[in-house]
Amino acid sequence: MSCDMYGDLDTILSNSSSELRSVICNNETFLDSCLDACEQEDCNDSGDSTLDIVYTVVIQVLVFLLVFGLAGSVGVYIGLLSQFILMPLIGFLVVAMFQTQLEPLYAVSLLIICASPGGSYSNWWCNLVNLDLALSVAMTTVSTICSAFMLPVNVIIYVELGYKKLDPDNAQEIIDLLPYTTIAYTLANVIVAVTTGLYFGYKFPARMKTVNLIGTCAGFLSIILGVVASSTSCAEPWNQDAVVYYGTLLPVVLGIVLAMGFATLARLPQPQRGAVSIETAYQNTGISLAVALSLGPKGRAAAIIPVAYGAWEAVVFGIYALMCWYIGWTLSPPEEKLWVILVNSYQDRIETDPRYNGGSVVKAADSKAVVTRVQAE
Repeated sequence: MSCDMYGDLDTILSNSSSELRSVICNNETFLDSCLDACEQEDCNDSGDSTLDIVYTVVIQVLVFLLVFGLAGSVGVYIGLLSQFILMPLIGFLVVAMFQTQLEPLYAVSLLIICASPGGSYSNWWCNLVNLDLALSVAMTTVSTICSAFMLPVNVIIYVELGYKKLDPDNAQEIIDLLPYTTIAYTLANVIVAVTTGLYFGYKFPARMKTVNLIGTCAGFLSIILGVVASSTSCAEPWNQDAVVYYGTLLPVVLGIVLAMGFATLARLPQPQRGAVSIETAYQNTGISLAVALSLGPKGRAAAIIPVAYGAWEAVVFGIYALMCWYIGWTLSPPEEKLWVILVNSYQDRIETDPRYNGGSVVKAADSKAVVTRVQAE
């Protein structure tokens, strides 16, 4: 409903018969719909441009610090196929499944998340439970840099072309709103952060603990910013339809399961299978969040999508990482207790791990270089 339909209600009533006036004035559903429509339009039109600028600047700073602080290592490049083809396709299929339930702006936000690999906390999870850290940081680095080309390509394929086929009535309006400039400078921000983070880690390895802490704090602050921004929008962040929550969970779970299947078929060593699974499904929610925060009150409502996706990442990857430890897919000794492996690094076991003989994608020399830096930190 549009508020304009009811803006001249007095004129309608004055030109109506007494019976019709009685019906309209006593119809609570009609009057409530009128009020809701007007309040929604007032909310959408009352954007504070200064607040939008503040949100945009703050999220760019936090995205830079997050990626810079957690990009201190390098390894062998692998997994681009699953990150740039598998995850965007999963996102599109989920959106197609719930197209009648997801708001168009929410759907587009989810598509952008699934097209944005390079979530830096994936390295933290792999390091925490001693999956293959060298492979993890390599995939984060390469996928982030390749995003300069692949993210716009996937946005065109799945948003401009795909979503337009799914929802031709609303898609064009959302596509016209997409701030490609914001996407471009957020992507450039991430690439610069990765590059400088790698250089800083190479030149000042002893200071990387402090830098990692800054990156971790920036990640938590970006989540808080998303919650606050969503709270100041036209929609309450925690009073959404259930599809918002299970719709953001599905890509995380499907990404892990399918990537684990492909890595197993490729006969990768188990620590690498775990790392590939986490890297594939762990997305850079900062890009989608930056887009949402640049679109005023209506766009800020969609900030709940990257916030919910990030929350599910924390829960699902925590469970998955513990599962990898439990079934013996990590580099830690199988007889060690959980609390012991969480506070110790066993990355140097790659050279002697029999699972890496003959089929290792990350060679021992490459892993040793990463392990040396991690231990120096």
